[in-house]
Formats: sequence, structure tokens, C-alpha cells
Amino acid sequence: IRLSLVGSEMCIRDRSRKEIKPLEDQIRSVAKTSINGATDVAKLASELIKLGSTETEAAALLKPIDDLSVALRATAEDAAGLVKGLLNAYGEGADQAARYTDVLAAAANKTSLDFNGLRDSLSYLAPVAKSLNLSLEETTSIIGILADNNIKAESAGRLMTTSFTRLATNGMTLN
Repeated sequence: IRLSLVGSEMCIRDRSRKEIKPLEDQIRSVAKTSINGATDVAKLASELIKLGSTETEAAALLKPIDDLSVALRATAEDAAGLVKGLLNAYGEGADQAARYTDVLAAAANKTSLDFNGLRDSLSYLAPVAKSLNLSLEETTSIIGILADNNIKAESAGRLMTTSFTRLATNGMTLN
């Protein structure tokens, strides 16, 4: 499956217009209530498909990820990469997207983290945090505290990944 933009229309190769109609309808619905236009939302859908989402999953992910991109002033495609990557790292499905985007938005609003800091730190830390049974909420809290104490988010992500990996290698947890 491959999406491409033609004007403001989205096309999925190897799919009939009828097959992609639900996704197109969801793109239009999200675009109506967003400051992002239909083209941006279609690009978001395209990115989600490229990241391995089915059309049904992409439709379910559009609204929460679009809202996150607006809230954190990120491109919709970048927000898609972050959220889809976290869902994959934690073994979660599209049904958890709203929770994940709420956690990310809260972390950005309650700490000195911004979108780039969240993305950079969690890209290192999320898979290892999951192996130690740390939730996304706990993981963003740790990164937020470090960022608030003047440790750059990317450095915090790398440092915590190293520490967590050592714990996991030795069969230890944070409990």
C-alpha cells in the first residue's frame, strides 16, 4: 500500500476509491476542525500508512495525532512518527493513541520539554523503558524532571537508556 498526494487528493495505490473512502472521509472530518488543512491531514495519513498502519488504524490515529501536532507546534508527519513509534515500542494499538498523545501533551505543558525534546529522548528510551515495565507516563515524568533540572532531553534519553539497559542486563528493575 502506498499513498501519494495528487493536489489535495490522497491516493492509495492498489486500492479502489471505494476501499479508501472511509479514510478519505476521516481526513476531511479531521481537517474541518483543525488548523491543519486537508493536505496536511492527508500527509499525516500518508505518513501513518508508510509507518505500517492499516487504513483503519490510520483513520483512528488521525485526530489524536493531528491535535498533538497543533498543540506542540510540530508537523503532522513528525507527530505521526513519534506517536506511531511509541505505540510500536510499547506494543500498543491505535486504540491507545489518544492516551499517548495526552501524555505527551501533558509532559510538554508541565515540564520544560518540547516536541523535539520528547521525540529525541523517547526515541532512545521508550524500548528500554518498556522492557523494565515503565509506563509512558513514568518515562515522560523521568525525562521531564531531568529536563527541568537543565539536562538536555536527548542527553537524558541516552543516559537513562544506558542506565536502564544495565539494569535490564543484570535482571534488575526500578522497583
